[in-house]
Amino acid sequence: MKRVLLLNAVIAVLLVMVFAGCKDDPTPIPCDGKGQVCITNKMDSTITINIVQNNLQISIDKDNMKCLSLTGGVAYTFNITMNSFYKDTTILVSNCDYENLVLE
Repeated sequence: MKRVLLLNAVIAVLLVMVFAGCKDDPTPIPCDGKGQVCITNKMDSTITINIVQNNLQISIDKDNMKCLSLTGGVAYTFNITMNSFYKDTTILVSNCDYENLVLE
């Protein structure tokens, strides 16, 4: 009788250890996997920015700033245009990143 009780106790302890160790808790991603890019326009007039990966186009007036929340871990290509000005640049946005792009 004691052997059966001891065997049942050992099996119960082993089962608790096996099932307790199998919990799969997902690791939380900081900042929800987002990064922030702020663009400040110090040029003479309004600029237009096209973000290729998102098919997003924004305009920023002179002496103003706009911030965008973008998915982290991705390189974004920015096409910046103004009257006689054209510039391409690529920015890698990381999780919880804060990039400040000033156009002068």
